[in-house]
This record gives sequence, structure tokens and C-alpha cells, in this order.
Amino acid sequence: MAKIKMRKAAPRIDMTPMVDVFFLLLTFLLLTAQFRKQESVTVDTPGSISETPAPEGRVMTLSINAENMVFFNMDNGGMDTSLHLRAHLLREIGDFYEIEFTREEIEQFEMLESFSLPVQNLKNWINAEDMQKRAAYDEGIPMDSTKLATNQLFHWIRAARTVEPNLTVVIRGDKDADYDRVKDVINVLQDNNVRRFNLITNLETAEVQLEENL
Repeated sequence: MAKIKMRKAAPRIDMTPMVDVFFLLLTFLLLTAQFRKQESVTVDTPGSISETPAPEGRVMTLSINAENMVFFNMDNGGMDTSLHLRAHLLREIGDFYEIEFTREEIEQFEMLESFSLPVQNLKNWINAEDMQKRAAYDEGIPMDSTKLATNQLFHWIRAARTVEPNLTVVIRGDKDADYDRVKDVINVLQDNNVRRFNLITNLETAEVQLEENL
């Protein structure tokens, strides 16, 4: 009697569960990702051969553009946005300068980036319709090194360190900025007992040659 040969079915992998998992992961990433906001100041940093990455999270950044204007920025707590560092910062500055900010203004300030203006124009800057109109208020942060009472950069730095004592301090200087301006910023940091800070540069490759002593 002849044997009956069973037809062998080709193996088949059901990819439906994998697709479901992929879309779940994609949805999770889109809902939790924090996109970097566009900076309001353009700084062409000088080059260096340092390979140390720029710090992220709980960072206070002082940027100096080619026109020697100093911009102040502080993140909202890095990945832990529940800290609301910028909200506490604005309240601290408001208490010092006796300026009352509404809840809406505080929430808006949390979503904004760097600025360079007198604190008296801060409410107008926050309530401006867009980035272009905010840029019109950028005229520089008062930073008279001889009078701490009128050195608003000093008080921004002090308020930021009051809110978060473990802030990482970063200086981003444009390659065309005057050295004296950078030195002024460093002096204000030292007035706040800030002895350690990071200088942000563009990474370059350089060849170093040692001269032989003959």
C-alpha cells in the first residue's frame, strides 16, 4: 500500500504583534520626548580639540553674541520638568524687584529660552506674540560691575543658584566677542562665588607636533 505524503506547510511568522509593539514604543517616545527649543541668540563658538560633551539638565547658560550682548538662560530641570526651575526662578526675581507675575506669565516663561534685557521689560517680553517681537526687547542685561545694586546679571545668577544650588554653569562666547566682555561675565560669576564653569566650543581636529630638543 502506497504511503500518503503529507504536504509540508512553509513556516510563517505572524508579524502583527511586532507591529503593535513598534507603534506602542513610537507613541511612547513621541509623548515623552522633549524637543530642543530654538535658541533666541546665535553664537558662533570658537573651536577647540576638547571632546568633553556639553552638560544637559539643570544648566545655567550665559551666552555672549558677536555684539557683546549677554544672554541668560536656565533650563526647567532637564528631563525632570516637574521641578519647574524656571517658575521658581521667575518668582525669586519678581520678589527681589517687586514685580508680580501672573500664573499665565510664569507658565509662559517656563517654555521660553534665553533673553538679554532689563528686568523692567520682562513682562512685555514674556507676553510678546512671537520670538521676533521678543527679540526687539533684547538690549542687554545691565551688568555694571562696580555697582551690585544695578548689576542685574548678578541677581539673575544669584536667584538661579538659590533655586538650584547644584546648577552647572556654562559660558557660550561668540568667536567675535570681545575678551573683556567674557572677562566681565566671569567676574560676575566670581562675585557669586562661582569658581567652576564650562566653556562651550566647536569641536575641531588639530595636529599637535612636539619639537625635539637637539
